Amino acid sequence: MAPELSGRVSVHFTRHHHRSRCGRGWITVDGSEVANFCDWSVYRHNLDHRRSYKDKLADYGEFRAWDFKSAAWTLVHDGAEKALSSGDPLKMSLAVLHRKIGKNRIRALLFQHELHPLVRYLCEFRLSLPNKRVQPTLGNPRAPDAQR
Repeated sequence: MAPELSGRVSVHFTRHHHRSRCGRGWITVDGSEVANFCDWSVYRHNLDHRRSYKDKLADYGEFRAWDFKSAAWTLVHDGAEKALSSGDPLKMSLAVLHRKIGKNRIRALLFQHELHPLVRYLCEFRLSLPNKRVQPTLGNPRAPDAQR
């Protein structure tokens, strides 16, 4: 994840129990859930579902937890650039959070007219944050001369 997102954005995935293939994935921004990817929403449509802010970014039942897990797997194994150019909203959303995707690339992405609301939200959120540079440390920080 990009350093400026540390402590602000979290990506979660869980499975309900060992015999079930159903699970849930979700993304939180500043402690609030902004997107929910639940397998049950695909198999059993909840007629009593109350729309919330997160439904504006990813409709209830639009994506399954399995899709979310697959997108994360692709990001880790194929890289952020390939995920970003895939056209898949989940892969693109996770790629936008990746440290190797710079703000100039994200700005260019925002010019796409048919960008998924979740991708657009995460792009705009990332661009709103100041860069946080990670300073490399020289030598072993536990060495005696480092404590001077």
